[in-house]
Amino acid sequence: MNVNDLIQEEIVPALGTVAVNNQMPHYEMRRPATNVVVHEPWQQIFLGEFYGALVQIHVISTEINRRILQSFASAVIMYRSLNFPYILMFQGAGWSTGDEAPAMYVIVPLIAHYVLGCSVMATEVTNAGCLHSLVEGNPYANPPRAPAPMPYERVIDILHDVASAMCFLHAQNPPVLHRNLRASSIHLTHDQTRTGGYSAKVGGFEWSRQLVDRYMTVMQGRVHLAPEMSNDDGAYSTAVDVYSFAMLGIEMISQGVVYPEFAAPNQAHRLAMAVMGGHRPAIPASCPAGLRNLIVRCWDSVPENRPSFPEILDLLDHRDTLLA
Repeated sequence: MNVNDLIQEEIVPALGTVAVNNQMPHYEMRRPATNVVVHEPWQQIFLGEFYGALVQIHVISTEINRRILQSFASAVIMYRSLNFPYILMFQGAGWSTGDEAPAMYVIVPLIAHYVLGCSVMATEVTNAGCLHSLVEGNPYANPPRAPAPMPYERVIDILHDVASAMCFLHAQNPPVLHRNLRASSIHLTHDQTRTGGYSAKVGGFEWSRQLVDRYMTVMQGRVHLAPEMSNDDGAYSTAVDVYSFAMLGIEMISQGVVYPEFAAPNQAHRLAMAVMGGHRPAIPASCPAGLRNLIVRCWDSVPENRPSFPEILDLLDHRDTLLA
């Protein structure tokens, strides 16, 4: 079956009322977004314009098959239902068929303000890009920005916004599991009302699933995966996001180097085995005791022992205790 027929069979019935066929009339694709980390092996991200607003356009870039189309449809249906201040807004989706090369695309607002060298793209709001670039440095900035320790007040601010988003996701019926909390999934805007200077929104929903569909797919980047996600039965709960939340905290306070001893690409299996055996990252000695205790609780080997996000959010509301 050719790609056009697959699209007609898988996408049109699922997305015909929410997406646009044969090129969205109000979007313009520009250049690749080189400072954005891509999680799906079949995805490219471009900068573009949608009704005059700068956006990111996620394009399926490899050979399209039935599994990819089903994943695309599920992601769009789930993502468009999420409307919350701490979640990156979904703008639209569509596809093209016919004589041109088939393509699929998802559109979200552009958060990054540094792209391709020192070029700056203006948006409606002052913005600060992806947390990944803040944590690990930004070679595209002018001048390039090296990794630097993150103030703990800023860590608390960002974790608070992420926990707020996760409370919303897990409160859905059925709960939505993000499954990919990491610095490259978190988008920042400058916020002078915050002690740490930033507010955050959660994006990166390529791997999100509703709880009724709990079975693990092959995922890249095992650093943030809860140990139970490697179980043979593939079943897990909302607690996997709590574990990833702990790893996000470590990522911020360790300048992105979570497991230096497993940094080589061929160490993924050894890392998975070590994590299942109870191994966890080293927490910097400078980390306040309150934040340290929260991280340790969140990565507990027993999922039922991990706090829920409402409990985490309550703790983050008392920042003085966490920073003590």
